[in-house]
Amino acid sequence: MDTNNFDGINFLSMVGEWAIAAVIYWEFESNRLDRFLADAFSEGYSKDRSEIYEQYCGVAVPSGTTREIAFKDLFKTDDPLRIKCERQLALLNSVGSRLPKLPPFKNRAIEWFPHTAIFMWKILEPYIKDRRAQAGSHWANSFEKLALACQKELKCRGQKQIVLVDPKHRQNIAFDL
Repeated sequence: MDTNNFDGINFLSMVGEWAIAAVIYWEFESNRLDRFLADAFSEGYSKDRSEIYEQYCGVAVPSGTTREIAFKDLFKTDDPLRIKCERQLALLNSVGSRLPKLPPFKNRAIEWFPHTAIFMWKILEPYIKDRRAQAGSHWANSFEKLALACQKELKCRGQKQIVLVDPKHRQNIAFDL
């Protein structure tokens, strides 16, 4: 038996196996991201986000404080709003923890809704900082990783600011990136 042919067959077999593994990984990541997308844009999560945005844009901001702090104080006393915020935190932390490492998949996840992750991070950052002081510095790290990746993506596209449009058309809120 010619060993050169045998080596060639082994090499082609190895290349084929790697190609199959790559396709399986591609399918795995695609399915995982598609399931997340279905959850993130389900009626319940979308409705919750809209209501959070509405409350955030309409919150009364006392003199000497920021909108984020005023919102944090509001949702600490408003149980339905707090539950909606915590559901969004859990969802975004979950996608952040599942954010793929390989650029084709990572970019796809980030391109779906970068503004949403950034809006929610900016809105909830004071609350997250408080929770980190209580629960440890790791709390919501995956969400932070997602928000920073989204911010980096928008900056690469040349955006310097994003605008949260008030669902009730009272006051749009601009966030610097």
